[in-house]
Amino acid sequence: MLYAKWEGPLRQARQETDHQELLRLAGEAELALFQRFQELPVNAAGHQETLAILAACEELLQIKITSEWLGWPGLAAMPEGAPN
Repeated sequence: MLYAKWEGPLRQARQETDHQELLRLAGEAELALFQRFQELPVNAAGHQETLAILAACEELLQIKITSEWLGWPGLAAMPEGAPN
């Protein structure tokens, strides 16, 4: 596990099938990603992990959108005129 602080919760959310547990794990993953992002240096030393965190955020969003349990609307369901 390259980025242990946030990779574990994301991996668990990715594999979860129980609605309540997925909701909890998604929140845990978001918090871990946010906290780690705040810790990273702004210089080149944190660049690779910053890119990995951005990709993980996109993946977590997709988990939320594709999980009917969490009730997130897909992008196609956005009202007309809503900002992208």
